[in-house]
Amino acid sequence: MSTDSAPYQPLTAMDRYHILRDQIQHEDNLTTQRLSWLMASQAFLFSAYAIVMNGPETVMSAFVRAQRQWLITAIPALAFATAALIYVSILAGVAALANLHRLAEGLCVRRGTETDFPPIQGNGKTRFFGLTSPMLVPPLFVGVWLWLMLKGMGR
Repeated sequence: MSTDSAPYQPLTAMDRYHILRDQIQHEDNLTTQRLSWLMASQAFLFSAYAIVMNGPETVMSAFVRAQRQWLITAIPALAFATAALIYVSILAGVAALANLHRLAEGLCVRRGTETDFPPIQGNGKTRFFGLTSPMLVPPLFVGVWLWLMLKGMGR
């Protein structure tokens, strides 16, 4: 009985570096997509809210008035929940990135050896500043929508 499979070859440092770099790139792309979802959803919901708020007050039936009042609270509630959920997924991605960078640093800091690879995504400071938008924009939307929702309920 003959086996054609090659014997197990352990991963080289270069293989691990490329795998980690690819995983970091994937997580970074997911964070970018999540931030794009956030911006698109918030733009749509702010437009809907502005339309509801600027609707004519004259000749409004009781049904339309009730629907408008419901939308003044429902749109901010939906936008708040959307921003909060997307933020949770962004936080998960940032945690995954931090994990991957911790693993990658072990490969990138051994100077003068075969594993003398460049850091992935720059240094800690550039990564920190690169994450400020995904980390700060969602809570900003959450805060604005919470304020609008509370104002709408207090009418």
